[in-house]
Amino acid sequence: MLGEFDWLAERTELALADGVKLKAGKSYRFDYLFFKALVAGDKQAMEDNIHALLKGKVAHTRNNENGMAFQSKVVSTWGIMLSKMAYRHGYELEIDSPWVPKEWLPIKPLNNYQDNIDFMADFDVFTPFKGGSRYFENTSDFSPKSPMEVQPNIREWVEGVIRNFP
Repeated sequence: MLGEFDWLAERTELALADGVKLKAGKSYRFDYLFFKALVAGDKQAMEDNIHALLKGKVAHTRNNENGMAFQSKVVSTWGIMLSKMAYRHGYELEIDSPWVPKEWLPIKPLNNYQDNIDFMADFDVFTPFKGGSRYFENTSDFSPKSPMEVQPNIREWVEGVIRNFP
């Protein structure tokens, strides 16, 4: 997000006004409310909305979507991602849940990194994706970028996705 909070606030308000009216959008309401709280710097509301993602029907729905079923019995991917997002923006949230391991949240680079996986030696994670998909003409737009490259601007990236989505 790179701190583009004005844009995030605008997109969040649009989503809350439109998207959560639909049955399919209701389980995302807590994400949007989290983003609204992040923009406002409301730590308690961020925590409350992450906790809401960890309970009942919402947790069941969100933890089993989009290929996340493998870890759904162990952790809450969405709870972890939103908590990490808060940490990246300076908010150390108190999420008291086994679904969001506290040890995973701080952003602390290691003193050194070792490459101990031999079969990965020839793999370049920054190799651009090739081809298209039924949703996007140019999948290389979604390829990981090397830290040496200009990083994509989230606003332009999302607007491109929206523009190109069938």
